[in-house]
Amino acid sequence: MAEIPLFPLGTVLLPGGRMQLKIFEQRYLSMITNVMREETGFGMVMISSGYEVLEDRESDQQPNVEPVGSFIKVLDFSEGQAGMLLITIEAEVKLKVARKWSDSDRLMMGQVEFLTPEEDQAVTPEFEHLADLLGHLMQYPAIASLFESFDYTSACGVSGRLTEFLPCSELVKQGLLEMTDPIERLVQLDRIVSELQERGGGLPAY
Repeated sequence: MAEIPLFPLGTVLLPGGRMQLKIFEQRYLSMITNVMREETGFGMVMISSGYEVLEDRESDQQPNVEPVGSFIKVLDFSEGQAGMLLITIEAEVKLKVARKWSDSDRLMMGQVEFLTPEEDQAVTPEFEHLADLLGHLMQYPAIASLFESFDYTSACGVSGRLTEFLPCSELVKQGLLEMTDPIERLVQLDRIVSELQERGGGLPAY
């Protein structure tokens, strides 16, 4: 078990996933400063109810969060306007929160267990169309700028990035995060893609 700061957000990030965040709350600015100075990371957990930002400055009421999330490292940062910080992050490994509390700065802290990494497998022929779809999604500038290269033969990589990029509910994404077999995740993603296509879900042609 380890004790680390937790960052509750309205989305998920699977191991190998990257995204940019705008940090403006003082408690999170301090958290990012500390983890970068100590060369460590923080936990990212999805909000199940409540809000990211504390509405009452005097209250320490924290949102409810899902028990499974990811351990995050900061890859890069830049300073924005009015003291805002723009950071690029990457998920390293999944974690499970055993206990959580608020510290004196109203930062959510957690006692967490780092979960065993999934055993990666090759994308099997019946799911190569999902790798092709991901290849099209990765061409969007906001996504392409995050990855210098990508292995489209990795079931963990393909299933993880599709989980993050597809326009489905965050509850569905959380369920996909909690799965431990990347091929089984691809099975579920294949069904999701078919449903999105039937509904005209705005997926690129591939």
